[in-house]
Amino acid sequence: MNPTRQMITTRVCIDDTLGPFDCQLDPSNRWNGWLSPHFTLDAVRQLSAQTLRLADEYGYDTVDTIHIIEGREDSQDTVHVIEGRPSRFHEAGATSPAVAVHVPWQKLNRGASPSITHASSQARKAARKRKVTGRAAQRVVVVHIRWQYLDEGSDTAADVVRPDTEGLYPIGGWEWT
Repeated sequence: MNPTRQMITTRVCIDDTLGPFDCQLDPSNRWNGWLSPHFTLDAVRQLSAQTLRLADEYGYDTVDTIHIIEGREDSQDTVHVIEGRPSRFHEAGATSPAVAVHVPWQKLNRGASPSITHASSQARKAARKRKVTGRAAQRVVVVHIRWQYLDEGSDTAADVVRPDTEGLYPIGGWEWT
């Protein structure tokens, strides 16, 4: 653990709609007075389930969602298409927003990062061919999608949440405060 951080174990809610979740946080790490929790993978799974449920209920354009992609350390590269749903305010027949996540499983330990792009027809074709292979250690990639900014071309509308040095995922602080 980072000796300069004074982490405490607690429970948090995000935006009064998600949680409560077990987490660790450094009370001195604040943004505009708000705390930034760090979650175990089990808590991230719970957070993912709750964000997807809210998005289904209220619309993807109103809820950030968390997604977990699973693979193995020795798997071949894979492409995953994550689809939202059109806003309730879009015209009938509107296309669903979607992103493509390319995961270079074998290179993750060497510092490579998954890449996120708009889901092109080529990415969709690659995703249909994806198969998680390998027998090595399980790996996960956590993706945070801000659907309301995806159509605006924001380069931060979707990103990979990397675990910290303790293996915890910093989700919920900063942009969700």
